Amino acid sequence: MLVGVGLPLVQGPPPLAPEAEQRVAAVETGTSALDERLAATSTEVATANEQLAALGDLAGNLENSVQTAVAAAVEQIPSRDGAAIAALGERLDAVAATADELVEAAAAETDPVPLLEAQAQRLEALQAALTSLDNRLASEVLRLETARTETATGLQASIDETASAVETARQAASEELEAARAALAEGIAAFETDLEAVRTDLASLQTTVDDMQLARNRAAAAALLVRDIDQSITAGEPFADPLDRLRAMGTGDAGLEATLASLEPASASGVPTIDELRQGLVELEAQEPAPPIGGSEWLGRTVGNITGLVEVRDRETEGAAATGLLGEADAALRQGDLETAISRVETTKTMPDGPDAAAIDAWLAEARSRATAVAALAELDAQIRDLLTATVN
Repeated sequence: MLVGVGLPLVQGPPPLAPEAEQRVAAVETGTSALDERLAATSTEVATANEQLAALGDLAGNLENSVQTAVAAAVEQIPSRDGAAIAALGERLDAVAATADELVEAAAAETDPVPLLEAQAQRLEALQAALTSLDNRLASEVLRLETARTETATGLQASIDETASAVETARQAASEELEAARAALAEGIAAFETDLEAVRTDLASLQTTVDDMQLARNRAAAAALLVRDIDQSITAGEPFADPLDRLRAMGTGDAGLEATLASLEPASASGVPTIDELRQGLVELEAQEPAPPIGGSEWLGRTVGNITGLVEVRDRETEGAAATGLLGEADAALRQGDLETAISRVETTKTMPDGPDAAAIDAWLAEARSRATAVAALAELDAQIRDLLTATVN
């Protein structure tokens, strides 16, 4: 973490060290005690002076009282009693001496000079201690000032270095931020471009999906219409309506359009069923000319015709088929092979004793119309299946 810029510089002397503060507090306490003692001494000196003044007054009053008493005694004593006067004078002198001694003793006991000298010595010792302490305090203050200066200088240098580092880091961070912003802007622009492309692709995909869904629906509807056409062809019924609806869907496929066009001729009337074509074979067989009658030759031909003819089954009984061409055609129809049936019936046109050519042509036209419709339906079914497969894939 970077150090903040703009820290305040150290100003003024720093606080004293704990030891120096304790020493100063002790000196201040000692000084206060000394001041109290000096005040008490001054009070004692003033009291002693008052006592000396009182003693002086007492001595003066005593001397005056003694003199007054002596004068009164002298007046009462006869002048001729000189010895008594002399004795009284001595006694007065003794009393005066005693009073002087008392005054001197009192003065000696209350003399403040020795006390003042002792106090002065103590004051000198305290002054010396104060001087020593002042010197030590000055040295400590000088040391602390030097340390403060060095600390302030180092701190200022550290602050300058830190500020320079912070500025360098800020400049680098600013450059990195600008580069990141530029890269982010480019990334956002590229993302927006990609997003727009994705949106375009999604829109195109949605259109494709919609088209595919529409095509799937159309193909499904076309399959249903093809089923209707198939059922109509199987039942021999007209299929013009589903064919028209299928053509109206407009697939745009040329092959499908051609297939629908091939179904158009038979759509209004429908095409004959397999059973109807088989019944037509029965009618063709009935139109074959009768064989000539005569003797054993007639009998032989009759037997031959009986063995050569084919019995055609009708729709309900499904009888046995004959062995001739018409029988082969019927067998082919029962197997769903319409082309073989058509080929066998065409062959009968070349036979001199075959069915009537006009009847054969009529049957062939019916059969070919069904063959065309069935083939077109198969092609149509394959094409619709291709469309369904394309829409699913």
